[in-house]
Amino acid sequence: AVTLAPRFEPESKWSIHAVTRFELDLTTVDTDGKKSSYSQIKSREDTYSREFVEVRDGFPTKQTLMWLVSRESVSHDMTQKPAVTINELEGRTFQLTSQGDGQSVICLNGTVGEKSLQQVPAREQCLVLLPSKPIALGDSWNVEGADACRFLDGAYAVIPDQESSISCTLKDVRTEG
Repeated sequence: AVTLAPRFEPESKWSIHAVTRFELDLTTVDTDGKKSSYSQIKSREDTYSREFVEVRDGFPTKQTLMWLVSRESVSHDMTQKPAVTINELEGRTFQLTSQGDGQSVICLNGTVGEKSLQQVPAREQCLVLLPSKPIALGDSWNVEGADACRFLDGAYAVIPDQESSISCTLKDVRTEG
């Protein structure tokens, strides 16, 4: 069994490949009070590096994030392959600085919209998914309630209900570099 916890070290570099797939059943209410329901599949793939420039008291205060891949797709029909859209994070490098309770993000090579700038620190919301106890390969755990909601809202702008649950499984442990 291993304990999954971040270890931030100055001048270290992480390589991150994150693939997510949401299968959502949504109910909406229009201004006349009419309800409608539909299903949606939302997929996203991000590959980026995260270099810790400054670390204080075990937490990163300044880091550089370089996106190699950032793509997403949305579909309402499970029988058809959805079109993939390239997110404006792809090919961009960002500097993320933590100051007190806040963070600032700047794009170092070009410009991106405010929504994309907000996605840079939100990608690190994945740390809330880590289990509190040691686990072994193949073990599964659930993240529920407020923790699930905080992750989905912060990282993916999906606003779930309080009954939401995220199932996680440790599939692989590797040492690289």
